Amino acid sequence: MHVVDRERASLLKDFLRFNVFPPSSAEAEIVGLVIRNGLKGLSPDQMDLWHERVLPVVSRPLVEQIPDWVLVQKMTQTLQRSVPTVFGKRPRHRQGRGQS
Repeated sequence: MHVVDRERASLLKDFLRFNVFPPSSAEAEIVGLVIRNGLKGLSPDQMDLWHERVLPVVSRPLVEQIPDWVLVQKMTQTLQRSVPTVFGKRPRHRQGRGQS
Protein backbone atom coordinates (compact mmCIF):
# COMPACT_ATOMS: atom_id res chain seq x y z
CA MET A 1 0.00 0.00 0.00
CA HIS A 2 1.28 3.45 -0.89
CA VAL A 3 1.26 6.46 1.40
CA VAL A 4 -1.07 9.24 0.31
CA ASP A 5 -0.24 12.82 1.24
CA ARG A 6 -3.63 14.12 2.45
CA GLU A 7 -2.76 17.76 1.82
CA ARG A 8 -1.69 17.01 -1.76
CA ALA A 9 -4.78 14.86 -2.29
CA SER A 10 -7.05 17.64 -1.04
CA LEU A 11 -5.42 20.18 -3.36
CA LEU A 12 -5.66 17.82 -6.33
CA LYS A 13 -9.34 17.16 -5.62
CA ASP A 14 -9.91 20.90 -5.98
CA PHE A 15 -8.23 20.86 -9.40
CA LEU A 16 -10.59 18.07 -10.49
CA ARG A 17 -13.65 19.72 -8.94
CA PHE A 18 -13.00 22.93 -10.86
CA ASN A 19 -12.35 20.97 -14.08
CA VAL A 20 -8.87 22.38 -14.59
CA PHE A 21 -8.21 19.05 -16.32
CA PRO A 22 -10.96 17.76 -18.64
CA PRO A 23 -12.75 14.91 -16.80
CA SER A 24 -11.82 12.13 -19.24
CA SER A 25 -8.27 13.31 -19.96
CA ALA A 26 -5.07 11.42 -19.23
CA GLU A 27 -4.11 14.22 -16.84
CA ALA A 28 -7.33 13.81 -14.83
CA GLU A 29 -6.71 10.07 -14.66
CA ILE A 30 -3.17 10.64 -13.33
CA VAL A 31 -4.48 13.13 -10.77
CA GLY A 32 -7.07 10.57 -9.62
CA LEU A 33 -4.38 7.92 -9.24
CA VAL A 34 -2.21 10.26 -7.16
CA ILE A 35 -5.21 11.12 -4.96
CA ARG A 36 -5.91 7.44 -4.33
CA ASN A 37 -2.43 5.92 -4.31
CA GLY A 38 0.10 8.72 -3.92
CA LEU A 39 2.99 9.41 -6.28
CA LYS A 40 4.63 6.07 -5.54
CA GLY A 41 1.58 4.36 -7.05
CA LEU A 42 2.41 5.71 -10.52
CA SER A 43 4.18 3.64 -13.16
CA PRO A 44 7.25 5.15 -14.86
CA ASP A 45 5.13 6.24 -17.86
CA GLN A 46 2.53 7.76 -15.57
CA MET A 47 5.26 9.53 -13.61
CA ASP A 48 6.56 11.05 -16.87
CA LEU A 49 3.05 12.33 -17.64
CA TRP A 50 2.81 13.72 -14.08
CA HIS A 51 6.06 15.66 -14.50
CA GLU A 52 5.40 16.82 -18.07
CA ARG A 53 1.71 17.75 -18.06
CA VAL A 54 0.24 17.70 -14.56
CA LEU A 55 2.90 19.12 -12.25
CA PRO A 56 3.37 22.37 -14.24
CA VAL A 57 -0.36 23.03 -13.84
CA VAL A 58 -0.81 22.04 -10.18
CA SER A 59 2.30 23.93 -9.11
CA ARG A 60 0.58 27.22 -10.00
CA PRO A 61 -2.14 28.57 -7.68
CA LEU A 62 -5.57 27.17 -8.49
CA VAL A 63 -7.19 30.62 -8.38
CA GLU A 64 -5.08 31.76 -11.33
CA GLN A 65 -6.26 28.89 -13.49
CA ILE A 66 -10.00 29.09 -13.31
CA PRO A 67 -12.28 31.87 -14.53
CA ASP A 68 -13.75 34.20 -11.92
CA TRP A 69 -17.32 33.22 -12.84
CA VAL A 70 -16.55 29.59 -11.98
CA LEU A 71 -15.26 30.62 -8.56
CA VAL A 72 -18.39 32.67 -7.88
CA GLN A 73 -20.61 29.80 -9.00
CA LYS A 74 -18.83 27.24 -6.80
CA MET A 75 -18.81 29.57 -3.79
CA THR A 76 -22.54 30.21 -4.22
CA GLN A 77 -23.26 26.48 -4.40
CA THR A 78 -21.18 25.87 -1.28
CA LEU A 79 -22.93 28.64 0.64
CA GLN A 80 -26.36 27.39 -0.40
CA ARG A 81 -25.55 23.94 0.96
CA SER A 82 -23.97 25.10 4.21
CA VAL A 83 -26.30 27.93 5.25
CA PRO A 84 -29.77 26.91 6.43
CA THR A 85 -32.69 28.46 4.67
CA VAL A 86 -33.54 31.61 6.56
CA PHE A 87 -35.73 33.52 4.15
CA GLY A 88 -39.40 32.72 3.95
CA LYS A 89 -39.59 31.15 7.40
CA ARG A 90 -40.65 33.17 10.39
CA PRO A 91 -40.28 32.00 13.94
CA ARG A 92 -43.53 30.99 15.53
CA HIS A 93 -44.55 33.07 18.51
CA ARG A 94 -46.33 31.28 21.26
CA GLN A 95 -49.30 32.95 22.71
CA GLY A 96 -49.08 32.85 26.44
CA ARG A 97 -51.61 33.84 29.03
CA GLY A 98 -52.94 37.29 28.60
CA GLN A 99 -52.19 37.36 24.85
CA SER A 100 -54.88 36.97 22.27
